[in-house]
Amino acid sequence: RYFNDFVFKSELTDYKEEDVSIDKIDFQDNLAILHMIAKELFPVLNEEGNVAKATDQTFVNKLNKVLGDGKHPNYVQNRFNKPMFAIHHFAGLVEYDANAKV
Repeated sequence: RYFNDFVFKSELTDYKEEDVSIDKIDFQDNLAILHMIAKELFPVLNEEGNVAKATDQTFVNKLNKVLGDGKHPNYVQNRFNKPMFAIHHFAGLVEYDANAKV
């Protein structure tokens, strides 16, 4: 969000002040996504980290209860009962695999 607010808006202001003609640039405010991650996704992840029998699937199941079924417009629930979900970021859909090994 800081990048969007600072860089894009300040650049557009500079162009306007310098009378530089540019095509209209639209950029999406990602505050709703940041709030979802910080206030809903991370708390579920922290909670699951304290559960002895937690699994990748139980984490995603809890996310689905909190964010799925249209509760958040940027969250996409995996309909095949796999430990996966997706988030609509400003640049497009990003899929996350909770079972992925790093």
